[in-house]
Amino acid sequence: TLQNAVFYCMPNATNGQIPLTNNFGEWQFSKTALEHPVAGHQAVTNNGYIYVLGGRYNGVQHSSNAYYSGIADVAYQQTQVYAWGGTFERFVDLEKDQFVDTLDWQALPNNETLTIKCRTALDAGPWTDWSPEQALGPINIRGTIRYLHYKLTLQTAHNVVGDSATPQLNQMALTYFASKRIDNDSFVINHNKFDPQVGPLSISFKTRDSGVASVIIRIYNLEGELIRRQDFAYPPNTQLPVSGFWQWDGTNDNTEYVANGVYIVQYNSGDTHKTRRVVVFKR
Repeated sequence: TLQNAVFYCMPNATNGQIPLTNNFGEWQFSKTALEHPVAGHQAVTNNGYIYVLGGRYNGVQHSSNAYYSGIADVAYQQTQVYAWGGTFERFVDLEKDQFVDTLDWQALPNNETLTIKCRTALDAGPWTDWSPEQALGPINIRGTIRYLHYKLTLQTAHNVVGDSATPQLNQMALTYFASKRIDNDSFVINHNKFDPQVGPLSISFKTRDSGVASVIIRIYNLEGELIRRQDFAYPPNTQLPVSGFWQWDGTNDNTEYVANGVYIVQYNSGDTHKTRRVVVFKR
């Protein structure tokens, strides 16, 4: 369907103009970066999606790379396209009232400036006020919700190469973590197995096979308090899937050692969401 496809515009080969129409005969289906002469950083929307990226045309045939950006969340895992200066907006239905801790997002290294804001609602409503618009970092929406409404705005994103501007959009991973109160009907909780090679607090993971390659790990105490974050993001040219592990040193986000006890580890790698239990015991 159109909403699951990635489109790039085919500009006019003579003047480099982007055909700003909804005639999809003028579009090309692609999921990789394409090079075309283009005029300005323009965008077309259809069904609420932004599809077209552009560079600069100054009378000669300059090529300008068009990049697509990936957005992943637990509910949908769909890739979408950003325009330079554009806004991405989505409503997420968790299907029932449940506990959510934070809305986390991260970008792979590049030169973009993005901001994010969100609001939430219970099944019976109403919507909360919008959170303050902010840059990198988690938004604390701790509480019971059903609906999540968020907006990402791409403020600046370009590299200048010679005399042509190349809008360059990064792949991103956007993940919300629901059900922080452990639900044994929803998750299989395993004891962390001791591995003499990497230690008893090692957390193994594997990325998805294609698309956005990221791993997001969160550790909670039994009261549901988030105590440690660890994220891994891989450049778009990484050969996927990637398998690896992270060895938790028993510290929180403030590098303080946690108390002895049982802790819950959750990780999301795009296609996989797992929960397991680890025990910290220090002599």
